[in-house]
Amino acid sequence: MYSFPPHRSTVYIMGILLGYCLRKYRGIQLTKTQLRLGWVVATTCVLVSLLGPAPMGDINYQYNTSHAAIYAAFAPIAWCIFFAWIVFVSHNGYKSE
Repeated sequence: MYSFPPHRSTVYIMGILLGYCLRKYRGIQLTKTQLRLGWVVATTCVLVSLLGPAPMGDINYQYNTSHAAIYAAFAPIAWCIFFAWIVFVSHNGYKSE
């Protein structure tokens, strides 16, 4: 699936947009609410990516092309959102409390 470069273009474009945001919003001050919301979204994305395919590991699982396609389409984007948030807050000097 990932052997064809356009299949990876979504996360490449997200990385370019992150670079733009890091340059444009350098030193941005986020409120505690914004930080918490960002962490909730980022954590939700990574947990969905990790735990989403868990039922597929069941011995009685019947392969479903829709489940596999949805996971293959959205898991890389969710991972990218998670790591982009970490890079964004780290670049702007926010530390965990």
